[in-house]
Amino acid sequence: MSDLLQLPPSERLALAIARWDSLDDEARVGALPLDSALCAELDRRWATHLNNPGGAVACDEVRSQLDARGPSPRFGPAAGAGGSTGNPALVRQALAGVGSWLR
Repeated sequence: MSDLLQLPPSERLALAIARWDSLDDEARVGALPLDSALCAELDRRWATHLNNPGGAVACDEVRSQLDARGPSPRFGPAAGAGGSTGNPALVRQALAGVGSWLR
């Protein structure tokens, strides 16, 4: 494990994604249990989408909006902590992963 943690971040991320992709649907469901409040919110959002699919925002538009906002402290070290105030590239990667999972 310590050898794996020495890999560059991009290689560690690729390894994590490959491990996640190796799981079947049943294993994925068990790997990330959702509480009832989150399940209810996801069901509500899905129903909203089914009732108005034209109201959806394309991933490219979300990415553009995120890029226009600039760095976010939620996705990186806090300002003044010796690092970036955020990383929109991580958000774009996460969105790309979610998009492939939803297909």
